[in-house]
Amino acid sequence: MLSLVQEGQYYQIFLSQGLCLGIGLSLIYVPSFTLVSHYFKSRKALAMGLLAASTPLGGIVYSIMLNQLIELKTGFAWGVRAAAFLTLGCSVCGHLLIYVPPRPASAGRAVTTKANNYILLRNLPYLLTLLSGFIGQLGTYFPVFYVQLFAEQHGISHTLAFYALAILNGAGVFGRIIPNHLADRYGVIEVYIICSALCGFVGFAMLGCGSPPGLVLFCIFYGFFFNSATSLYIPLAAAIIPKGADVGLGLGIAVAPVGLASLIGSPMIGAIIGKDFVWWKGIIFASLCVVGAAVIMVVARYFHVKERRRSESFPVMQEYELVEP
Repeated sequence: MLSLVQEGQYYQIFLSQGLCLGIGLSLIYVPSFTLVSHYFKSRKALAMGLLAASTPLGGIVYSIMLNQLIELKTGFAWGVRAAAFLTLGCSVCGHLLIYVPPRPASAGRAVTTKANNYILLRNLPYLLTLLSGFIGQLGTYFPVFYVQLFAEQHGISHTLAFYALAILNGAGVFGRIIPNHLADRYGVIEVYIICSALCGFVGFAMLGCGSPPGLVLFCIFYGFFFNSATSLYIPLAAAIIPKGADVGLGLGIAVAPVGLASLIGSPMIGAIIGKDFVWWKGIIFASLCVVGAAVIMVVARYFHVKERRRSESFPVMQEYELVEP
């Protein structure tokens, strides 16, 4: 539908690209991670990282393909349609490969716990995680959306600017696997805080990447840490969800503020840099948002560890409901 939009009709772009595509992605994103988590009792973060690595891998393909088709060959409409046909084919193959593992049959009576979802709204570490995700997402996508324009504005060759996003996504493939592997060993909260903080600090380096070597180095490092923080957010939310709450509902709620920030973040920073492209304002704002998100998670980790130690010292009896097999 995006290929059918008419000139000057912004609402058509908003409905197709912003609203419908956003809803469709949200209906796929969380269930896919939940499905993969059913296969693993350990190293779940690494498994989710391997799944998340498909995003920057697809980003490499789509960024090069769309640039080539839209700018050089077919134009906007048929370039978008070619991407849509590729997406349709990949989606059909992906859905045919989905397999839900059967639940093991339990002898006798099945014992299930009553989910107490109200504790999600009363749990301070979880609420701080939502706030961290929202604030961080306001700034993380700014370089992704604007790095090519930034490069051309600073006199970098069109060819290099053309591939800047592909370089960023290429580094992101490793950024979604290596930190997730470390998260299984050293803790997902700790690794997320480090990656989020480094993502923000690297974001400041965009101020000085007006040369070809600087641009390439920035794309590599920012692509790595941006994607690592993004891929670790779902395992982070799963780790921070309080015991007794429904994990699926908790993950769905955790993604909601991130989606809202993704909608308003880049346009808001675009308004900050303005028509005159005052880049330092947007770069500083975006980087401070990402660093601020890491600081909030430090506070969330403090209260999470404190609550965990208290629960281990004073275990609480849980209510169980017996269900006939």
